[in-house]
Amino acid sequence: MGLNYIIVQAGGKGSRMQILTRNKPKALVPVNNLPMIFHLFKKYPDKKFIIIGDYKYDVLERYLREFADVNYQMVCGTGHEGTCAGLQKALSYIPDHERFMLIWCDLVLPDDYEIPETEGNVIGISKDFPCRWMYRNGEFREERSSQYGVAGHFIFSEKSVVLAGVNTVDGEGGCGISWGGGGYRRRENLSAGCVIAV
Repeated sequence: MGLNYIIVQAGGKGSRMQILTRNKPKALVPVNNLPMIFHLFKKYPDKKFIIIGDYKYDVLERYLREFADVNYQMVCGTGHEGTCAGLQKALSYIPDHERFMLIWCDLVLPDDYEIPETEGNVIGISKDFPCRWMYRNGEFREERSSQYGVAGHFIFSEKSVVLAGVNTVDGEGGCGISWGGGGYRRRENLSAGCVIAV
């Protein structure tokens, strides 16, 4: 059971990183002398990346054009539609019935992390770092949690699971997603060493 596509949500301002993101998007903030998004490229050089950009999109686009040596497609999630439009467009690059990963750009996976070879959908749950959202008892809730926090790492069996739940929730491009009604296998090996911005 393979996985060929990785969608990277790289549109956020990184407002908690303030001084580091004044002139660049959060995805380009370095960790161990390598931009965060490049940790994914290094870990999965053979995957096809679909990168959703927004804040400082032009900076991200130019930087990747110059330095990224992986197969990638940029998607602009700017403007009135924001994150939802970007996600819907990103999903259009994934073939039907194709398994894929969706990951936030500020999550640096541990060296020993392996993509789970399991059927169904997978959600990365924190075990020791705080997250703004939690997943517990089959439900997503906007509630801070260190033990059940949504770590920003998902694997979906196919794009229809996500497309069915994407809707715009405000006029600012905010995105409400009902992630396929549950049925996730939890992946709990994500620890503080792999998250950068909490």
